[in-house]
Amino acid sequence: SRTKTTTVVRAAKHLYVLAEKILAMDESLPRDWAVHGTTGYDFLAQVNAFFVDPAGEADMTRVYQDFTGDDTPFEELAYENKRLILRIALASELHMLAHRFDRLAQRDRRWRDVTLNALIEALAEVIACFGVYRTYISSGDVTDVDRRYIESAVEKAKARAPRTEPAIFNFIQDALLQRYPDHFDAEARAEQVRIAGKFQQLTSPTAAKGIEDTTFYQYHRLISLNEVGGDPARFGVSPDDLHRFFAERQKHWPHAMSTLSTHDTKRSEDVRARLNVLSEIPDEWRARVTRWREINAGEDPPHPGEAYLLYQTLVGAFPIEAIADDVPASFIERVTAFMMKAMRESKLRSTWGQPDEAYEQRVTSFVERILQSKTFLNDFVPFQKRISRWGMLNSLSQTLLKLTAPGVPDTYQGTELWDLSLVDPDNRRPVDYGMRQEMMKEIESHDASSLAASLDDGRAKMLVTMKSLQARRTHPGLFCDGDYVALLAKGQAARHVFAFGRCNEDVCAAVVVPRLVASRASRTFSTTTIDLPHDWRLRRWKNAFTGSEMSLNAPALNVGKLFAEFPVTVLIARRSPLPPGEG
Repeated sequence: SRTKTTTVVRAAKHLYVLAEKILAMDESLPRDWAVHGTTGYDFLAQVNAFFVDPAGEADMTRVYQDFTGDDTPFEELAYENKRLILRIALASELHMLAHRFDRLAQRDRRWRDVTLNALIEALAEVIACFGVYRTYISSGDVTDVDRRYIESAVEKAKARAPRTEPAIFNFIQDALLQRYPDHFDAEARAEQVRIAGKFQQLTSPTAAKGIEDTTFYQYHRLISLNEVGGDPARFGVSPDDLHRFFAERQKHWPHAMSTLSTHDTKRSEDVRARLNVLSEIPDEWRARVTRWREINAGEDPPHPGEAYLLYQTLVGAFPIEAIADDVPASFIERVTAFMMKAMRESKLRSTWGQPDEAYEQRVTSFVERILQSKTFLNDFVPFQKRISRWGMLNSLSQTLLKLTAPGVPDTYQGTELWDLSLVDPDNRRPVDYGMRQEMMKEIESHDASSLAASLDDGRAKMLVTMKSLQARRTHPGLFCDGDYVALLAKGQAARHVFAFGRCNEDVCAAVVVPRLVASRASRTFSTTTIDLPHDWRLRRWKNAFTGSEMSLNAPALNVGKLFAEFPVTVLIARRSPLPPGEG
């Protein structure tokens, strides 16, 4: 819902209101909504894509196409699957909407000859071409943003259906944009508004079922990008893009939720953090999956699409403690359950309504055989362990961004430590909170460097969460409402560092994280620096994770020194400069 005075709601701090709104990557939440922001899928999509290397896009595309034999672009699959959903799941809703348009057409002599079947087909085209989940027309007034979405969809629909009379699309567009003929009375105009409402109620589930619950299970170029609110066709987010997103968030939605995992994500944050590494090493990834296909050729492999999905799933979710000689039976069961759901959701070789049990058994048996194959596992496990290590560094970085960037951080159950869950119901398994409470007590007696040296147990991730939340509690104004300042990295590894500052009248914080860690190779952090604003330099800074203090007289921070004890950094300093003679 909307209100003209959203400041009233935002001022009522005891009432925290969020919108469960899925935004496209280039879509913004309407600023007149009486909410504090979204539940964070937009944050998830931006931050996740930030750890994907755009330089690997062309190679990763070729690997995917060569392995699967499928070169259909994501956008084309999304369009076709929205048409499919309108045909098999939402046909009655589409027909009811077309009937309402038909009755509206009878009120105007220009449109009386338009047939119902033509309306059904044209509406299906427009809905399938819609670039966002929905518009928000509730009266005769149409915002410029909603107008652009509708006009864009109609333009694309015309291009896809050249045999359909353009006038039919014009009629649909005029009706949605509340362009009334002069002779329409109040009731006719009210009906036109209601029709727009029904149209909006249909575009949303069509997108959800057609993209999230179908296309995401068909298109496997890099499955970490197949996430709610994400765009698999957009391969990576640049530092400038992320700075811009954070700055806009601070300006307009400082209390929106920041999340990385939810009950509805396709994969947990730590699974995605691992998979994003593949974008940095496409040549090695090609060599590995090609070898695995050869190794497992005699195991009655499934369709290449399922096989490619499976190999990525294993890289992302393989247990940290597992070794080639001992893959837990519980993990095999989880993977087979995931593959079963993925096959049926994809609607390609099996469906929920008409399952192909023989093919499903073939896939299940293949999973079981290769996860008991020493030949496969001896090649897979060493590679996966390296990916896992880099993925942990990605995870620490994205966790710190969640906790310190503009927004209110949300920690989904179990993600206080490494969480390698897949889609529901896998991500709703019981969580051992007793063990986590004991681990929190233990962490207080360990220094950060020792936790960084033993990443496998997850304590480093818990430390990042604990210490960052403690900093937020100590400096609530800084992280809730403090200014956002983009900080520039310079030097040999500048591309592999991201930094920003938060600042208010009392205190400043500098946040520095690594990214694209696998492709950093020989580029060293020791020659890489972070420029600081001039008035930040004469201060005494404290590292939130290591507890060490430093006085800075130089114009920049040396990244190598920052990461010497722990992989990510938050430095906090009081706003007033050091007294003369100190530092």
